[in-house]
Amino acid sequence: MKSSTTRIFQALLIVSLTLNLALITAWLVSPAGPLNQFEHDLEQEARPDLGITQDQLQELLSLEEEFYSARHALCRELQEDRQKLLILLETPGATASTVEEQRERILAAQGEMLDVTVERLLAEKEIFDEEQQQLWFKSLRDRVRCRAPMTP
Repeated sequence: MKSSTTRIFQALLIVSLTLNLALITAWLVSPAGPLNQFEHDLEQEARPDLGITQDQLQELLSLEEEFYSARHALCRELQEDRQKLLILLETPGATASTVEEQRERILAAQGEMLDVTVERLLAEKEIFDEEQQQLWFKSLRDRVRCRAPMTP
């Protein structure tokens, strides 16, 4: 009995960690997340600091449209997979192996999301000159820092 309970606990721990990673990934690339806040900054505030030309801005906005389409589809897939996992966990008699299969689907979708995000960042990097790249990466690093934990 103890090993069965331990396995279920381990599966739940893995699921919890996976869901936390999914939330962090979704936050990074969400419309309100730090990577998309940067596009808003480009148009509103940071453009003079980076010295972005109109041509560069058009290229960046074009990349945003491509990225949004890819991200939207992946986000929908992740959301469906997380819902399936919750339903599976709710189901009496759910086994560690079925939970693991669903977890693998979620991890694969998260990997795809990260791939799309990295591809976009590399494409954006190519638009900037060396000085702009330094300012741009500094801006991104400033936005993806961990915040202090919430206190009760």
